[in-house]
Amino acid sequence: MLCGRPPRRTTFESVLLAKCVDYLDDLQFGFKRATGCFHAVFTLRTVVDYFTSRGSTVYAAALDISKAFDTVCHTKLLKTLWNAGVPGWIILVLND
Repeated sequence: MLCGRPPRRTTFESVLLAKCVDYLDDLQFGFKRATGCFHAVFTLRTVVDYFTSRGSTVYAAALDISKAFDTVCHTKLLKTLWNAGVPGWIILVLND
Protein backbone atom coordinates (compact mmCIF):
# COMPACT_ATOMS: atom_id res chain seq x y z
CA MET A 1 0.00 0.00 0.00
CA LEU A 2 1.12 3.53 -0.78
CA CYS A 3 0.12 6.20 1.73
CA GLY A 4 -2.43 3.87 3.25
CA ARG A 5 -4.41 3.47 0.02
CA PRO A 6 -5.16 0.13 -1.59
CA PRO A 7 -2.91 -0.47 -4.65
CA ARG A 8 -5.89 -0.70 -7.04
CA ARG A 9 -7.13 2.74 -6.00
CA THR A 10 -3.66 4.26 -6.34
CA THR A 11 -3.33 2.81 -9.86
CA PHE A 12 -6.78 4.09 -10.80
CA GLU A 13 -5.97 7.58 -9.50
CA SER A 14 -2.68 7.58 -11.43
CA VAL A 15 -4.41 6.66 -14.69
CA LEU A 16 -7.18 9.22 -14.12
CA LEU A 17 -4.64 11.92 -13.30
CA ALA A 18 -2.67 11.16 -16.46
CA LYS A 19 -5.84 11.71 -18.50
CA CYS A 20 -6.76 14.93 -16.63
CA VAL A 21 -3.38 16.68 -16.52
CA ASP A 22 -4.16 18.70 -19.67
CA TYR A 23 -7.09 20.30 -17.86
CA LEU A 24 -5.09 21.52 -14.84
CA ASP A 25 -4.15 25.17 -14.63
CA ASP A 26 -0.47 26.08 -15.02
CA LEU A 27 -0.52 27.36 -11.45
CA GLN A 28 -1.87 24.08 -10.10
CA PHE A 29 0.91 22.61 -7.95
CA GLY A 30 -0.79 19.59 -6.44
CA PHE A 31 -1.63 16.48 -8.42
CA LYS A 32 1.01 17.18 -11.06
CA ARG A 33 4.23 15.32 -11.64
CA ALA A 34 7.40 17.17 -10.57
CA THR A 35 5.55 19.96 -8.76
CA GLY A 36 4.47 20.41 -5.20
CA CYS A 37 4.75 22.54 -2.11
CA PHE A 38 8.33 23.63 -2.88
CA HIS A 39 7.29 25.02 -6.26
CA ALA A 40 4.25 26.76 -4.81
CA VAL A 41 6.33 28.43 -2.09
CA PHE A 42 9.02 29.38 -4.62
CA THR A 43 6.43 30.98 -6.91
CA LEU A 44 4.81 32.86 -4.04
CA ARG A 45 8.18 34.09 -2.81
CA THR A 46 9.21 35.20 -6.31
CA VAL A 47 5.98 37.17 -6.79
CA VAL A 48 6.21 38.80 -3.35
CA ASP A 49 9.88 39.72 -3.89
CA TYR A 50 9.08 41.17 -7.31
CA PHE A 51 6.37 43.50 -6.07
CA THR A 52 8.00 44.50 -2.78
CA SER A 53 11.25 45.34 -4.56
CA ARG A 54 9.23 47.82 -6.64
CA GLY A 55 7.71 49.46 -3.58
CA SER A 56 4.33 47.76 -3.63
CA THR A 57 2.56 46.43 -0.58
CA VAL A 58 1.68 42.77 -0.91
CA TYR A 59 -1.25 41.19 0.89
CA ALA A 60 -1.64 37.44 1.10
CA ALA A 61 -4.18 35.05 2.52
CA ALA A 62 -3.94 31.33 3.16
CA LEU A 63 -6.97 29.10 3.06
CA ASP A 64 -7.17 25.59 4.42
CA ILE A 65 -9.40 23.92 1.87
CA SER A 66 -8.55 20.34 2.81
CA LYS A 67 -12.22 19.55 3.38
CA ALA A 68 -13.54 21.69 0.53
CA PHE A 69 -14.54 18.79 -1.71
CA ASP A 70 -16.75 17.40 1.06
CA THR A 71 -18.79 20.63 1.22
CA VAL A 72 -18.81 21.85 -2.40
CA CYS A 73 -21.95 21.56 -4.52
CA HIS A 74 -20.96 18.57 -6.65
CA THR A 75 -23.59 19.28 -9.29
CA LYS A 76 -22.15 22.74 -9.90
CA LEU A 77 -18.58 21.38 -9.84
CA LEU A 78 -19.39 18.75 -12.46
CA LYS A 79 -21.20 21.31 -14.61
CA THR A 80 -18.17 23.61 -14.39
CA LEU A 81 -15.89 20.76 -15.47
CA TRP A 82 -18.24 20.03 -18.39
CA ASN A 83 -18.24 23.71 -19.42
CA ALA A 84 -14.43 23.74 -19.20
CA GLY A 85 -14.29 20.97 -21.81
CA VAL A 86 -13.40 18.05 -19.57
CA PRO A 87 -14.46 14.86 -21.38
CA GLY A 88 -17.77 13.40 -20.27
CA TRP A 89 -16.27 10.03 -19.31
CA ILE A 90 -13.99 11.72 -16.77
CA ILE A 91 -16.96 13.59 -15.28
CA LEU A 92 -18.91 10.32 -15.06
CA VAL A 93 -16.03 8.65 -13.24
CA LEU A 94 -15.75 11.56 -10.81
CA ASN A 95 -19.52 11.52 -10.24
CA ASP A 96 -19.55 7.79 -9.45
